[in-house]
Amino acid sequence: MMNHYLHAKLSSFRVATVTRRVGVPLVLAVTAGGWLTGLASTAEAAGTTTSFTVPACATQNWTVPSGVTAAVFDVYGAAGGSATQYGGGAFPGGDGGYVRAALAVSAGQVLTITAGGGGGGTTVQTQPVNTPGGAGGCGGGGTGGAGQGAGTSDLTLAGAGGGGASEVSVSGAAPLLVAAGGGGSSYLGYGGQGGPQTGGTGSANAILAIAATGGTQTAGGQPGQDRDNTAPTTAGATAGGAGSGGTGGSEVAVEGAIGGGGGGGGWYGGGGGAADGGGGGSNYISSQAFNGVSEGGINPGQGHVTVTYGAADFPSFTGSPSDGTIGAAYSYQFQSASWPAPQFFTTDPAALPPGVTLSADGTLSGTPTTSGSYTFVVGAANPLGASSQAITMKIDAEPQVTTQPASQTVAAGQPVTFTAAASGYPAPGIQWQTSSDGTTWSDVTAATGSSLTFTATSKDNGNTYRAVFTNAAGSATTTAASLAVTTANPTLTDNPAAGAVGTKVTIAGANLQPSAIVSIRLGSATGQLLATTTASASGAISVALKFPAATHGTKPVYAVTGGSVVAKTTFTVEPHLALPSKAIAPGKTAKATVTGFKADQQVTVRLTSAKGRKLATLTTSTTGSGTATLTIPASTKAGDYQVYASGAGQPTATATIKVS
Repeated sequence: MMNHYLHAKLSSFRVATVTRRVGVPLVLAVTAGGWLTGLASTAEAAGTTTSFTVPACATQNWTVPSGVTAAVFDVYGAAGGSATQYGGGAFPGGDGGYVRAALAVSAGQVLTITAGGGGGGTTVQTQPVNTPGGAGGCGGGGTGGAGQGAGTSDLTLAGAGGGGASEVSVSGAAPLLVAAGGGGSSYLGYGGQGGPQTGGTGSANAILAIAATGGTQTAGGQPGQDRDNTAPTTAGATAGGAGSGGTGGSEVAVEGAIGGGGGGGGWYGGGGGAADGGGGGSNYISSQAFNGVSEGGINPGQGHVTVTYGAADFPSFTGSPSDGTIGAAYSYQFQSASWPAPQFFTTDPAALPPGVTLSADGTLSGTPTTSGSYTFVVGAANPLGASSQAITMKIDAEPQVTTQPASQTVAAGQPVTFTAAASGYPAPGIQWQTSSDGTTWSDVTAATGSSLTFTATSKDNGNTYRAVFTNAAGSATTTAASLAVTTANPTLTDNPAAGAVGTKVTIAGANLQPSAIVSIRLGSATGQLLATTTASASGAISVALKFPAATHGTKPVYAVTGGSVVAKTTFTVEPHLALPSKAIAPGKTAKATVTGFKADQQVTVRLTSAKGRKLATLTTSTTGSGTATLTIPASTKAGDYQVYASGAGQPTATATIKVS
């Protein structure tokens, strides 16, 4: 689908009205069938183009031949005239401007081509004569100001005429292309150049003078000014107008009068000089044109126009931009062999990488500021139509380290982890390196993650470690982190070291990895989690807990860091009998609870001794615990009695019960 920008541009050219500054509306008609978009061209190849040139001060009405669909115009404005100085030499008139652009044309259409002429020069007269200024060049050049000597020995100094503009129009209507003429010089200074969008200013060498300005895209240039004693004056110089330069002034001086240079013709002409040089005219390229180029001060001679015409190619182009890098100057140009050379554009300039622009000649350039992958549409248009394609371009960013690895001190046998991170686009790869002397580095095998983890040994003591980040834009290296490996082994103790289930125990550790997350587990490195804590900077821990239900006997307790056991202690679970603290009447019942026995073991509860009267029998659970209901014999007298809980081959647990 044709993009909105190009659609507006091309649609305006299908039937377009162009109104000059002052003039007759111009209507352009394109051949039947209109613009082609996204289709192969069936037109004749551009190799059959033909050219002709219209010389200075000539006007040619050119009828477009059959089969011709486009014409390229090289339009040169004429230079301003030069005023010769006394004793030879001269200040030069301003050089003419240059315009190059392609236009769509159709068979039978009549284009009017006019070439401007150079401004008339002047020479110094050695008698007091009234010498007119140089003639303005054909094509709107302004006439130079007259000179007049005051006495027989005075010089007569007339100003030179401005150069004329060259232009292209359809049937003599408003111009589509204008190359401006340069301003004429004077005895005191040079003329302003013709073009580009604004003509050049003339000289301002006279005392307290103000220079004549060049024509713009909307108005003629202003006349120069001089000062007669203290009052500013234009000395008769005039402003430029639509298509024509202003006339030069004739400033009265002690020696007579000095003529200013005439303004150059153009889209809008330059102003005439009061006593100095005239301003240059402005170039113009209609919005109907393709791939327009406008330059100022190009032509030092007569104006002329060269026309190259033929059957246009459908605009095609090739190119795959290379990656750019943030902060680095970038330039890439798309290539096209189509005739006329297409004008490049993008449908959404905001989609380009920030800092990069696309010029009309197909050059992507600038200094990228933001990394990432960017997809945007590049199109090319000439008088036959337009084509476009989606382009993906990457802007890389060199890696920048964001997290430096920290130096560490650990005990031998403990795990150690170094961590680093970096930004960059594409995301940089990482390679860890190690060195024993801080100078010679070697890669750590398979160490390509954000963290480097290993178990420290005494051989690692004094080594340094760093990470190298690399992507397409470059590389970055972290600072070196050192590793100190101590020989003291980690230790773990518990207080008390024995007791019943539920006993409050304090687990203490030393020589652990500083700041490490430590898990206290029962039975194995993956056993029941009893507590989690963080080691201090010196590698110490201290955590209080209640010992959980477990079967009888001595149980291992481990300190685990990074999934590995780093220290060990034991806790002995002792058999325990719990009875109510309140008194029980004879013949009544009471609940007895045992812990710390073997799993699935039969336990007998007896009164007075381990062989006394049996009160109850129970079987423990898988954790060595259980409960039973006791009945106090009715014949039991009041008093305190020992109750015994025992199992085969198991120490007996005792407790006191009060009978009332």
